[in-house]
Amino acid sequence: MIGRDRNILIAAVAGATLLVAFPAQAAELVLHKVPVLTVEQAPRYPQNLVRADLGAKIELGGREQADEMKLPSGVSTVVVSLGKIEQIESIAFSNDGATGKVMVATSSALLPADSPQWHTLPTQSLAANATSAKVGAAEAKYVRLIFVLDRPSKISELGVYGPNAVADFTMPRSRESETSEAQSNVADLHSKARVIYASSGDDLSAAQNLIDDQADTSFAFSAGDTAPAVIVDLGHSVALRRVSLLTQGAGPEADVYVFDTLPNQNADILRLSDANFARWKPVATGHDDGSGRLIADFPEKSGRYLMVRWKSSGEGLRVAEISAFGQLHDRTLVAANARAAVADGKTMRGDAKDFTKDAKDFPAEEPPAPGEGPGPELPQPPPFVFTPEVLPTSP
Repeated sequence: MIGRDRNILIAAVAGATLLVAFPAQAAELVLHKVPVLTVEQAPRYPQNLVRADLGAKIELGGREQADEMKLPSGVSTVVVSLGKIEQIESIAFSNDGATGKVMVATSSALLPADSPQWHTLPTQSLAANATSAKVGAAEAKYVRLIFVLDRPSKISELGVYGPNAVADFTMPRSRESETSEAQSNVADLHSKARVIYASSGDDLSAAQNLIDDQADTSFAFSAGDTAPAVIVDLGHSVALRRVSLLTQGAGPEADVYVFDTLPNQNADILRLSDANFARWKPVATGHDDGSGRLIADFPEKSGRYLMVRWKSSGEGLRVAEISAFGQLHDRTLVAANARAAVADGKTMRGDAKDFTKDAKDFPAEEPPAPGEGPGPELPQPPPFVFTPEVLPTSP
């Protein structure tokens, strides 16, 4: 009898252990590997030319603006100045419930507002969340947008896009080093960043839409995902200070993590336990302002991986854009990993940090060792003397 009671007690303890362990397993975050970006997919992601580090500026009423602009009701004119004359095919922007119309015009020179030389497109009504317009194959340096709004609204994520060129990935453009950190979005496909893990989604390859710098594209998590999450590989260690999230519709609260190492980063399924999250404390917790925009500011934190984990969704969260603002530790490394060095018939690839160092890491160039000295000079050639030859003449 005593042995039987002892067995029952052991079973009860074991059962209690299982009950305690089950919530820990339920709290485990399971992430799925996102397929790598292929050459065939690259044309989906044209480069946004409205980037401060590409020399672009945005002005509203003659004053330079950041990405997010507050527009009054009535007529407002926004002028985008690109770094140089570009081939333009489309524009897009996100609007916070704005209702009204927009007129888009392009020009290769900065013209007066009433100049008939602006190439003006047909007036277009604003869409609910994001508005896009086809410009066609046009060369321009300036893009003018005239908004006629029914009420004050916010416009953000303004993008001007050229042809869908694979070369934008294989040979990235050089970027200006002297740009404001607040304007440097380092979570961008054209800056070597990639979405590498997502918690759910019908088409995981579309997860790159999260960092494509296009307001009119998005990525949808599965409806049953109660804690949507993604991990973005920024390509290099970055000193981050702000993360901005844009969802289609009001989004839930989100935790932001920044870290340097990722366990089993080549695994098809990545499982993160409570122990991982105990080690990775969130750098910030952001709250949606009700418009779909969530901005989290935090003390500078350096890391290569950015993870965003939304709380208590489960209704099919759709995210349009993830932006991370900071400074690359070495901005010259942006495109170096896309190049290959060839030696002894073999191709070597690696991070740019393997090939780029500060000048102080290299010793100063030493003068060449003394040689044997010049050999004896040759004698000067004799002077040239012309001696004419007289031939006999015929009789």
